[in-house]
Amino acid sequence: MLITRPVRVDCNGATLEGDNSRATGILIDSRGESLQGVEIRNCRVHGFTKLGLGIGWSVPDGKKRQIVGGDDPQRYVSRTPSGTHLIGITIEDIGGVGIYIDDHATGTVIDNTTVQRVSGAGIYLEHDSSGTSIVRSRILQSGWDGARPMQPGIAIDASADNRIEASTIAGNGLGGVFLYRNCQERGLIDPESVPRTHGANGNRIQGNRIDGRVGVWVGSRMSRNLRSMQCGRTPYYKNADMDVVLDEARGNYVSGNAFGGPANWGMIVEDDDTIVEHNAFVGPFANGSLLIGTKYRNQVLNLPVRGTVLRDNRTPEKQAPHWEFGSTQ
Repeated sequence: MLITRPVRVDCNGATLEGDNSRATGILIDSRGESLQGVEIRNCRVHGFTKLGLGIGWSVPDGKKRQIVGGDDPQRYVSRTPSGTHLIGITIEDIGGVGIYIDDHATGTVIDNTTVQRVSGAGIYLEHDSSGTSIVRSRILQSGWDGARPMQPGIAIDASADNRIEASTIAGNGLGGVFLYRNCQERGLIDPESVPRTHGANGNRIQGNRIDGRVGVWVGSRMSRNLRSMQCGRTPYYKNADMDVVLDEARGNYVSGNAFGGPANWGMIVEDDDTIVEHNAFVGPFANGSLLIGTKYRNQVLNLPVRGTVLRDNRTPEKQAPHWEFGSTQ
């Protein structure tokens, strides 16, 4: 299904079947023009090889940059979808990403929707998208390549001011919700790769049930070896085996969630000014309930994680939060 103009679609429970041979189930494509208020309800999307449902302007990033004349996000606002509503959707057994919110799409609402058994991230929020609301939804058993964990349930990639609320995020490959700033992957070799203008900042994760290897990871690439990604951004630390690039996920709010297990950590915080309050860390956790700190940034740049606020969280006995690598409240 290709949607290029404002329309309301109610599938009334019907299935769009990909037969494991078609690439994309539903694509909402602005084609570089204003596209506001598309609404899709009550559809089941099953068995597509690449994408369950996508929202964006479907040309390569480098081409968009040429058309709009630079990286200023405001130049994209009138050319990408805004105010899209997805209500009561079910997306299952997809070979790639379940729901993909492409760059600069704004104000998407994902309500009472289920994404399960997709190989990529269940929901992926691409760079410079903003204002997505994921509410009363379920992101389950996604991010697996066979038995290998490959992606989290929800990836927030240089996307800001989103909220995830009253949802269940469980059984996903790498974990629940990962927040990070893409290092401009393949920027050294791909002319279509563009820089990210900001990080995964100002997001709210509230009132959810979350489990996985790491429930929520703020700054999930801050200490990761990114050499294989051939980043366009310059590493601040290199050795014979690794490149480490500064991540960014600042000013995020995590409140009222229940973090289950089994997991390595309930939550990891590797960037500044995160508020963590009123959460129940239930576990079991192999390493601990909560880790605050980032190794290489502190050691190399003398920039520990600062400004973390912990308030009224409940943790298992003998699993108090770990403050490491110079991190401070």
